[in-house]
Amino acid sequence: PLYGELLLVAQETKAPFIAITGTNGKTTTTALTGHILKEAGKEVFVGGNIGIPLIQGAPQVSPEGFVVGEISSFQLERPGSFAPQIAAVLNITPDHWDRHGDMAGYIRAKAQIFRQQKPEDILVLNADDATTAALALEAPSRVIFFSREKQLEQGVFVADGQIVLQTAEKRINILPVAELYIKGGHNLANALAAVAMCYYAGLTPQEIAEGLKSFQGVAHRQEVV
Repeated sequence: PLYGELLLVAQETKAPFIAITGTNGKTTTTALTGHILKEAGKEVFVGGNIGIPLIQGAPQVSPEGFVVGEISSFQLERPGSFAPQIAAVLNITPDHWDRHGDMAGYIRAKAQIFRQQKPEDILVLNADDATTAALALEAPSRVIFFSREKQLEQGVFVADGQIVLQTAEKRINILPVAELYIKGGHNLANALAAVAMCYYAGLTPQEIAEGLKSFQGVAHRQEVV
């Protein structure tokens, strides 16, 4: 059998895994999620398509820590038994057809990120992207939506200038949008996804808010000057 790196990572990693894919926004969302966890005092390794191979650092993280991985469609072609405890698909727009053949092949590759999740695992999806939202119908895990365009019955969204997390039991104001250092609608969407992942990873709303405020973005993206 021919397997990719994700199989080795699945076999060797003891820490909970947060896996992030999507056509756009992967790097910023991965870096932001890792930053929030680190600021909350958690042991974290951030790697994958973001620069450092997962196999280089993920196996060294203790079961009390977290691995946050940016995962590409190429990596997801042969995932083996890879099944992250938290996965996110940020968006899907036409890309890499030279590799995957067509849009259907590209979507299939992206969907591999959650195929082997368990019912208690979390899948974060973008409610504003129809292709991505439709993946909820195929998910074996619990789906949490995020949206910057509409208010949701449950999930992470924007209301009255606040980033809001709505669960079945309560509504939590996380942070005013104006207090995000990273600017732009695309970065707001990235932040909403990160909020969902960090909350279901066990962080408090205050810990998430502090991490959001202190994150200044990644290199070669928008920068405040």
